[in-house]
Amino acid sequence: MKKIIAYSLLIAVVFAACRKSDNPKLPDLIRVPTPNLILDPTSDKFISPANPAGFKAKFSVDLKFKSDAPPKEMDLVVMKNNNKANVKTVKADITTFPTAVQVTGQQLIDLFGAPIADGDQFLFGVDITTQAGMLFQAFPATGNAYGTGVANESGGVATTLRFLKPCTFVSAAYAGEFLVVSDEWEDYHAGDVINLTTVSATQFSFEYGTSPSTPIVITVNPADNSITVPKQSYGKYGSTELFAQSVGTTNSVNPCDNSLQLTLNHTNISGGSYGNFTIKLKKKT
Repeated sequence: MKKIIAYSLLIAVVFAACRKSDNPKLPDLIRVPTPNLILDPTSDKFISPANPAGFKAKFSVDLKFKSDAPPKEMDLVVMKNNNKANVKTVKADITTFPTAVQVTGQQLIDLFGAPIADGDQFLFGVDITTQAGMLFQAFPATGNAYGTGVANESGGVATTLRFLKPCTFVSAAYAGEFLVVSDEWEDYHAGDVINLTTVSATQFSFEYGTSPSTPIVITVNPADNSITVPKQSYGKYGSTELFAQSVGTTNSVNPCDNSLQLTLNHTNISGGSYGNFTIKLKKKT
């Protein structure tokens, strides 16, 4: 108990002594306005692999705390592929909040002087100039923008917005041997190898371990790489015929690494459901 009292007194002394008047070398605190980038509900959420130039990002540049000291100005900037040496200004001298912004894929192509390639990503942020003329960059060469943990400390505000161009789907890549990453239906185990077959330019198939077995045909939407499976029979376990249908919103292929994730609802011929189960596959290298 004596130690606790002694430490408490020591802490009290330290806090009592920690005043700027006692240490003139302590810097003044600088109030920096907190930006808030708000995505418009009608905005594209990603850059279409089928038409990257037609991409349209819609969002507004606003301030999180309306009553706080406003900035002198903000400049909307964008960084390509996390390269802090490759940052371009999209809109300079923003002084009205909120300010609505629309950025197209063609604008990004023109800004960076190159087509938008598979896997390219663009991160938007704002450079802030305070009333005193101090500049705080969205993507400084070293350290964090505006200080550590700004977004968390101000209630989950979005200080940046990221847009990605998924890799382009090529059906021929989804053929041959694939490794099972996981299979909640448990026909396969992690590490098993199964064969996928190309059906068309936007379709491929695989089989579960039923007898007899019918290939489950998977259709890809090349605009966003989402995948769907309409309800279809895929074989029998004993005398029970099984059907599968895709469910949920996370079904997709990732042509960047030739993987896929698919959640299927398994039912019998009477309509009884066994539940939803996810299978994840990746091409064997």
